[in-house]
Amino acid sequence: MTIRKTVLLPLLVVLILASAQADAKPKLTLDKFFSYVAFSGVKLSPDGHSVVIVTDRADWEQNIFREDLWLYRDDGRGAGSLTQFTHSGRDSKPHWSPNGRWIAFLSEQPGAFPVAAPAP
Repeated sequence: MTIRKTVLLPLLVVLILASAQADAKPKLTLDKFFSYVAFSGVKLSPDGHSVVIVTDRADWEQNIFREDLWLYRDDGRGAGSLTQFTHSGRDSKPHWSPNGRWIAFLSEQPGAFPVAAPAP
């Protein structure tokens, strides 16, 4: 009987503390939960100063999940710039050219051809 009390009492204290701590955290709403941005791909440029990032996110106005490419460039002084590289919502699988001047990627738009775009 004393073993049950020794096990149950600390367990009860832990549960009470956990529930009190859970109330202190901000609650995650469904809107925030379903509006997350996932990073499904990252490709480093051959020179190591740029990165192409593939993002997946919900677009509630168009009722689709978007895949867009973003380009991050380091200026060499510790600061960099982040630019949205594509805007169609259906672009993925980026690959740098060996010299780092071009980025090839798949675009799943109706009637689209394989695309290679110069890195800005």
